Order: sequence, then structure tokens, then C-alpha cells
Amino acid sequence: MARRACARQTHPGDSSGTGYWTEAAAAVAKAITATDYNPEMLAIAATRNLGSNVKLRTADAFALPKFGSPFDVGMAHMWWSHVGKERRQEFLSLFVSRLEPRSVILMIDQVSGGCTSVSRQDEWGNLMTLRTLEGNVPAVVELGMEALPTLSR
Repeated sequence: MARRACARQTHPGDSSGTGYWTEAAAAVAKAITATDYNPEMLAIAATRNLGSNVKLRTADAFALPKFGSPFDVGMAHMWWSHVGKERRQEFLSLFVSRLEPRSVILMIDQVSGGCTSVSRQDEWGNLMTLRTLEGNVPAVVELGMEALPTLSR
């Protein structure tokens, strides 16, 4: 059972920043701090039955604050495919710096089956496509995910 979990959530539209995975983890975690860059996503998450053990905070994944004490679990669901290849090491280094040594990291992601046509490739080799989220909100999604690199602390 997790004592303190940090649920890094972003990306509107795939039930991540809306608290979907936070709700699942809240049933077994002693405490969760769930973050999202978008306050609108946290407002949606706040409507879920998360429990008193969950704190919702606005935070940037590339400028995570220090939360007082480190976490023993880190979650970053539906996020990896939105981190450009040129910023992956930056994100991972900061993310693990907020965790206790030998913590568990849980990351779930997918490439949507509806995103089949690449609209452009940037200078780092990120493959991008445009798609429409709920409410006809346009979004850019990276395709061509690779395995996570091995990190040591």
C-alpha cells in the first residue's frame, strides 16, 4: 500500500487530468497529491469521489514544487506521449527527484487508434497529429512512443 503517492496528471481528454486514475489509486493509498497544469481538469477531478486522502494541486510537470516530504509512489498516466523527446530526461529527472529512493513509478499511456495520420515531424523526431477532444477542442498528440529509459539515483 502506498503511503504517499504523487499522481502526475495532465492531458485533458483521456480521463487522466480529470481524476480517473487518481480515483482508482485513492482506494488504496494513504495520501495522494494529484497535480495538473490545467485548473479546469482539477475542477473536474474534484467532482469525483476521491476521498479526504487526496489533495489536488495546480502544477507544471516541468517545474514540480517540493511537496514537503518525498513520495513512495509516482504516477504519470496518459502523459508520456505528450512529452517531447527533447524534454523526456528533464521530466524524468525532476519527477524522480520528488520520490523516495527505490520508489515505485507507474506510467500508463497509449496511442489512440484514431490518430493514424501524422501532420508533422519536428526537429527532434517527434511525430505529431491533430485530433479533436471532447467539445471540439483541438490538441496535438505525439505518436511513436518508445520504452522508458532506465534511471538510477
